[in-house]
Amino acid sequence: MARAPVWPLYDVTVQGFPPITYQAATRGKALSMAYGDYGILDDRIKFGAFLRIARARRRHDVPADDHYGPVRRQYGVDPTVGQRVRLQHEGDWSGREGTVLFPRSPMCHVLVLVDGENEPVRVHPMNVVLLSASVQDTGAGVGNG
Repeated sequence: MARAPVWPLYDVTVQGFPPITYQAATRGKALSMAYGDYGILDDRIKFGAFLRIARARRRHDVPADDHYGPVRRQYGVDPTVGQRVRLQHEGDWSGREGTVLFPRSPMCHVLVLVDGENEPVRVHPMNVVLLSASVQDTGAGVGNG
């Protein structure tokens, strides 16, 4: 199975709010994710109007707070954005490998882009086996490309 591409990071800033980091296949997808989040505050805004108040800028590093603090504290698992993992105890997903992604908010799961898939999955921290090679180690680091 082909290795999943590593999606770039984008800082999306909406007028009047600090930037939020999204990891998405494209800039448009990052803006779409931000639109979904912003809809919690204003469910009447149309996407076109949102685009007039939002900006997405490519980010070339992982934020210092990678939002995996709860996973480290609760489960003792230390995932790194861009790290390769293998899933276990996940039914049909068991044995499959993928790449740890940046979650846009703190979570008690590990966000993984499984090789050959287009959408990330949330995996219980005890069901990921951290592999030694990260995407950064292979020269295809986060934000490259």
